[in-house]
Amino acid sequence: MLNTDLIVVNTVVNELNKRGYKAELTSVFKNGIEKVHVVIGNGKVRPSIDVDSLLVDGAHNIDGIVSRAIAIYSNSLNTSFDVPNITTWNYAKDHLQLCLQGKTNESILKRHYLDLEMYVRVKVSEDGTYKVKPGMFKEISEDEIFARALLATKNNIVVEDMGKMLAEMMGGALDFTDIMDSCLPMPQLIVISNTEKIFGSAGICDKELLSKIAKEHNSSFVIIPSSIHECIIHLDNDPNMKEYNAMVREVNATEVAPEEELSDHAYFFNKDTCEITW
Repeated sequence: MLNTDLIVVNTVVNELNKRGYKAELTSVFKNGIEKVHVVIGNGKVRPSIDVDSLLVDGAHNIDGIVSRAIAIYSNSLNTSFDVPNITTWNYAKDHLQLCLQGKTNESILKRHYLDLEMYVRVKVSEDGTYKVKPGMFKEISEDEIFARALLATKNNIVVEDMGKMLAEMMGGALDFTDIMDSCLPMPQLIVISNTEKIFGSAGICDKELLSKIAKEHNSSFVIIPSSIHECIIHLDNDPNMKEYNAMVREVNATEVAPEEELSDHAYFFNKDTCEITW
């Protein structure tokens, strides 16, 4: 964050406190990337507002930013959480979500997967979750937490053919059969995500699914980590991984927000060994 932005945000926090709102700055980690947030209110669960969402288009009008922060805070009050309930295992066990991100130093419950880390979120609303921390559910083993989270992910995975998906987005206007007949064959691209399209990249943790895809197409494939929300499978028995890796890095640099990057390289799934390498 630029020094000028930090000065503006500190001024906003001071103004919020003058108006009777308890506000402070805090650091929030998103996929291992540290972000500055403004938190407002009291209690264990408080609205956390990304500073970037307040400084829209670099605007530094204090009154406007304060009004925006108050509006976000007021809107959040319409969603009430029973904190003692949502932080119990009885609630969490039915609302787990397995997630993937790059390796971090975050103090969360996590395990290694490939050169990444798996961790677990608990969903509390349509767009609200919290990360499970070590010892949060002392009566339950880590193995069971991850096993339940993986099962929930398996039940929520969406696998889509990218060609068909693009055709549907265009209202069926694209006829990929004609395109393939008139030029070089289009590559087989398969998108793995989940029904919410949020944190869907964890679908690649389901080795049974990956093996099923390889068997169905009788092909090994490259896993392209487009973001923490989805991965793309490209059927390829003899890939040039340097080219794939370069493509991933280019897309990350131009199309993906740093906090949503999953990896800076691609992965190869071998249909014969069912192993993933990179």
